[in-house]
Amino acid sequence: MPVNRLGMLTFRRKFLLAFLIATFVPLVVFAYLSFRSTSSALHGQADRDMTGRSAASIAALDASGRSVLDQVVVAGEWNAFCAAIDKRNIPWLKSNATTWMVQNTAMKGAQVLSLDGEVISAAGDFKHASLEDSPVVVAAGAEGKNAFDFESIDGRLYIVAAGPVIEEDIKNPPRHGILVYGQPIGKKLLGQLAQYTGANEIAVYSSGRLVATSGDASPLTQPHASPGTPFASGSDTVILTELPDQRGQVQGVLGTWVESSVVSITGATLRRTTGYAMVVALVIAVVLGLVTTGLVAKPLRRLAQAAAAIAGGETRQHIDIATKDEIGEVAQAFNTMSQRITQELEGMSDKIRGLSVEISNLNAFGETLAQVPDVYGELRRLTGMVGEALNGEFAALFLCEDQELLLTASAGKVRLSPDRLEDVCTRAMLGSESVNTAVAAPAGAAASGGLTDEVVFVMAAPLYLKDAIGGVLAVGSTARSFHDDDVTLLTTVGGQIAVALQSADAYTKLDKMYLESVTALAAAMEAKDHYTAEHADSLAAMAKAVGRRLGLADAELRELHFAAVLHDIGKIGIPGSILNKPGKLTEDEFAVMAEHTVIGERILSSIEYLQPIARIVRSAHERWDGGGYPDRLAGDEIPLPSRIVLACDAFDAMTTDRPYRKALPDDNALEELRANAGKQFDPAVVEAFMLEFGRPLRDAVTQGSWASLS
Repeated sequence: MPVNRLGMLTFRRKFLLAFLIATFVPLVVFAYLSFRSTSSALHGQADRDMTGRSAASIAALDASGRSVLDQVVVAGEWNAFCAAIDKRNIPWLKSNATTWMVQNTAMKGAQVLSLDGEVISAAGDFKHASLEDSPVVVAAGAEGKNAFDFESIDGRLYIVAAGPVIEEDIKNPPRHGILVYGQPIGKKLLGQLAQYTGANEIAVYSSGRLVATSGDASPLTQPHASPGTPFASGSDTVILTELPDQRGQVQGVLGTWVESSVVSITGATLRRTTGYAMVVALVIAVVLGLVTTGLVAKPLRRLAQAAAAIAGGETRQHIDIATKDEIGEVAQAFNTMSQRITQELEGMSDKIRGLSVEISNLNAFGETLAQVPDVYGELRRLTGMVGEALNGEFAALFLCEDQELLLTASAGKVRLSPDRLEDVCTRAMLGSESVNTAVAAPAGAAASGGLTDEVVFVMAAPLYLKDAIGGVLAVGSTARSFHDDDVTLLTTVGGQIAVALQSADAYTKLDKMYLESVTALAAAMEAKDHYTAEHADSLAAMAKAVGRRLGLADAELRELHFAAVLHDIGKIGIPGSILNKPGKLTEDEFAVMAEHTVIGERILSSIEYLQPIARIVRSAHERWDGGGYPDRLAGDEIPLPSRIVLACDAFDAMTTDRPYRKALPDDNALEELRANAGKQFDPAVVEAFMLEFGRPLRDAVTQGSWASLS
């Protein structure tokens, strides 16, 4: 049968087109999906950051409101003040309550009113303001309550606090008047909020127009988006937050701006890099396709007649080509193949099924490797699986550190000296390709069970991490040599391990970012309670040590760490007059202080990745005997991490100087824990604490065991 040359050219074109499609299309799809997924993740993270900044701004404004309210409460309990109101002593009121306050503090508005709403004295921005209908003023006059609120006055937004003016040290004292202070939400306060939340700029709007901003720029003259949903404004990301008063009426809108250049630059870099990669891939695919089609088409022309005969139904075909060139060798190989194909296929079917199962197991293992905290422990298991899959007597995994290979995991009886094995792996690393070799283990080399002079067959495949060799995977045997298929499979498994290690590294960096966010959140407490900020780290270290002794898993220890750092975050919402009171709290003050666990739960529940620890923080002051707060839980009803935090917090508090007492010695504090086991504390937690810290912590620091707690 004559060879159709035109048909051969058509075949070459089709082959080249198919080669390009098979090579280039998957790369395009992968690049598109990778870019879209990365871009979505970046924007999602930016939106979550903006939501967190919005929540932090509102919390900070609430803290400012409580600060204004504290000044109203302190100034309102004053006998001389009561007398001045009763006598309408205007000069005294100006010198001590209104004009003085405006001139010497952050308050820019002040009023003193009678109980029926008459303005007796006013100063600053409130000099001509009508506040008698304000909810906080009405509550102060009618009910004698101290309160603060957000109010729009003459086009500006203020934090307004009001309370009754009463006599000192009298139970149920009569009210003589109403004191009102106001702090504008202006440039200075907004600048503090921007610095606290890490925003580029924060602006406030009232009645739909801009009234103040933290900087010199004017981001938007009017808000034009729905509050609570981040949106793009030029190169910035913006989120708007409503500021309602106690009646639920929106008094203003807070706008937070953060430069989104990181997301934009990353997206542009991804697009540029992807474009370059596509061009390079297309060029390489075209060149390889042309070369491959040329090599395939030439021998096909010589074998066309034999192929046509096989197509006619003669399955056992013998090709009579006597040439000594490559075509002759192909013909001989073809004849041999036709005779042995049935036998080989039967044997290969069983082998393929076995390899498919092993590869499936290894792939599944590699996909989960990035999600486990103990990566190196999982690598030891994976190394053993690789050795078994390739019928090796031993397997070893080396990772590269500072240009040197370090043994990370091994399995089986390594029948080779460490130096010889490392030499083979170094060859694979330096040559950037897999190695399949036989190594002599002369007498005197270390071996399991004695000395040996046998030959060890070893194959090693390099691991590529971010376009660089990051390690080597090796398998060895004294019973069999390895084939090219074994080396190919080892190289494939090594690629899976490399991808999983990169994913595990990304997981570790993300977890570190979360921990840094938690640490930053805990630092916010320092403005309210210096003691709380200082003891958070040592408390977390003790809690993790006790939790580890009680058998908590790594994920549970991570949540315990976060909970220990943030267990007192709710103190942000406690008035400073109570939080830092040097003496013993009254029953009413203690009731206010006890609310900090509920406040802490509410704060943490609003942050997605901190939601799992919100319940731990809420129950961090529950007692084993049910006498704690806020829910009076008892025994095993209390989460174990909360029980651990309670015991460690109590020990740290007893051994730390406080404003109202000196620190106890470590031995005395340990004895207190023992004495209250089964009452205030979980006996199992106390026992674990004693086993971990049975000797004074000062000795633990001296002997270096403190580092193991972190």
